[in-house]
Order: sequence, then structure tokens, then C-alpha cells
Amino acid sequence: MVDAAFVRGSAGDFAGAAQMLVNAIAILPDEAAEEGNVRWEATLRVTSEVCRTVESRAFGTHRKDERVVAGWASSPNLTLGKASPGQPARALLIRAEILRLSATICVDGPDSSALLLNLLSSRYPIVRWLAAEARLALTYRLDGEPDFIGALLAFERELINQVDIKKRHGDLLDPDEGPDALSNIRLPEISFSFVVAAMACAGPHLIDRLSRWQEASTRILGASAPLTVSIQSLLEGARQDSDMIERTVRNASNDVNTRVGAAAQLLTDTPVVELTLQLQLFLVSAMASDFGVSNQHIWNKHVALRFGETWRALAENPIQFVAPRTSIPAILAAIDELERGVGSLGKLISAVQTGVRGSAVSVMDKIH
Repeated sequence: MVDAAFVRGSAGDFAGAAQMLVNAIAILPDEAAEEGNVRWEATLRVTSEVCRTVESRAFGTHRKDERVVAGWASSPNLTLGKASPGQPARALLIRAEILRLSATICVDGPDSSALLLNLLSSRYPIVRWLAAEARLALTYRLDGEPDFIGALLAFERELINQVDIKKRHGDLLDPDEGPDALSNIRLPEISFSFVVAAMACAGPHLIDRLSRWQEASTRILGASAPLTVSIQSLLEGARQDSDMIERTVRNASNDVNTRVGAAAQLLTDTPVVELTLQLQLFLVSAMASDFGVSNQHIWNKHVALRFGETWRALAENPIQFVAPRTSIPAILAAIDELERGVGSLGKLISAVQTGVRGSAVSVMDKIH
């Protein structure tokens, strides 16, 4: 099955390859995690290589050190000369790697929330970190589900812990006391990009989602916490009267959170193509903090899919587009690519800009 995943990924079906890897880890026997089992350790290492190869190709960051060869995983001679300590950790690590791959590049697929919650209780920091990324990505695939705040805070917690370990020159594969022992320090600047991405994915559920996120943030962090206050401002923007909402977005003197909330809500009404592009670029700009850009693999393809759904609806009225005979097929092709894990937000916006009047925005240079 791992070999089949590699072949599928080599053919450009990255989402299909990811799903096959998910199916492969679902049938891993307990002995795969046994210390010193050289046959299973070799299999795990090859599976990890396939996973990383598919991931790098899906995000256009091809690795120069790809070592996977078709048929390698199923070779009866696949063994290592000597086992290395830490096989139980590596067995969990490959599960986390594959579930993250699936959550970030598959715009449709099974809900792996239960598996990820189990990995988030691991004593291995690197396993928790990958699981936290995957869980956050999965909330985008599920339209910014109500548990988004829990996923965001787990991601932030594991990020802070990872940075702390690196500062101490520790090893992320060394076991610790688990997530309950981690610091409750919060970094408000981390959250905003991910909240805006979740808003973009919420679609018609936007106001309900924001209300639930505010309740969750208040319950967990308190009413005066920066995240709670930020969500409250976003919600106020989204609740603007219909005759005021566009002016709220365009007025640069307004609070940025209020403007972003209004923009996300206005976008749910599928406005004319020029305004749709302006709103989407405005939301992308809000996501494109340095931290948001460096972690865009978590939200990129999911935001692209939600934006793409709007463009698919707008494409039914070709008269709005420039050169519709060529621009609309290009837009639809960019949307269809997302189903195979090939597409991206950058590719979608690039295709849209061939058919919609409007100036380029420099922030897109940062978006894959």
C-alpha cells in the first residue's frame, strides 16, 4: 500500500496518495512499535520517506534528497542492518506525519479528530506538535468547526513548548511529562492569521462560528483575554447592517478586526467579481503575517477551496469576466486541482486575476 501511495503521488494525485498512507497506518500491527524489530523499523522509515516526498511535491518544495524508489516498501529484503533506539517514538511519529499530510492537503476525507486527540496526549513533543498542526488543519476542512479554539490553543501550546526545547538544545523525540505539564503562556500575535483563515473557511456559518469561538475563548481564557477581545471585534464587524457593511470594510480608519469581520461576512453573499477578488485579497493580507505565512501549509489549500467555491458560482455568469472563454476554464481547472492536493491559494488567485479586473497585490508573492 505504501508503494501504491508513492506511485499515485508520482502521478500527481497527492490527496489520493495521502489517503492510501492513512489506510496503511490504520493496519499497522503493534509489533511495528517494538524496540529492535529491524523489519518494521525499515518499513516505518520508508513510509516516512514516502510521506515527506508526497508532502514536498504537494506544496511545490521538492526535496533534493528524495531517496524513494517504486517497489522499495514491499521488497522482501527491506531491513536495516541494526536497529536504532526509539522505535516506539518513531511509530507514533509516522502516524502523526501522515495524519498531518492528510489534514493539510486533502480538502475532502475522513474525520481523524479522535486519532489526533490521542496523539496530542503523547509524551513525545514532536508527535504532539505534528498532531496539533494536523488538528488545526482539520478544523479548516470542517468549515472552522466549533472546536477550532481548542485546536488553536493546542497548536499555540505545542509551538511554545517546541521553541523552549530548542532553546535548551533538547531533543523533540525525548519523552516529557506530557501536555498537562506545559506552560499556559499565550502569544496573541500567533492567533490572528489562523482565526482569519478559519473565518474564510466558515462560509455561511460565519456568525455562528464566531459566536461559538467567542464563548469557547471566554470559557478557557477569560473575557478579557486578547483572543476573546479580538474575536468579539471580528463578530461585531460581521454583524454590521447590510447597508453599512461594505463602507465598514473600505474605511481604513476603522478597527482592522471590525473590517476583517465585515469583509468575511460580505464575501458570503457572493458579490460581483471585482469586489469578490478585493475582499479575498484583503482577507489574505490579514492572514499573511510573518508567522501566518511561514505556517500557511496548515490553511492554504482549505482557504483556497472555500474561495474557489465562490468563483465556481460566479463562473456561471461569464459576462462578468475578462476573456471568459479562456479565463473561466483556467479558474475552474485551478479549483479542480485542489481535489487532488495539487492546487493552492496562490494558483487559484493567479488564475482569477487573468479574468477579473483589478491590480495585483504584493502580499500574494508570499502565498504558495
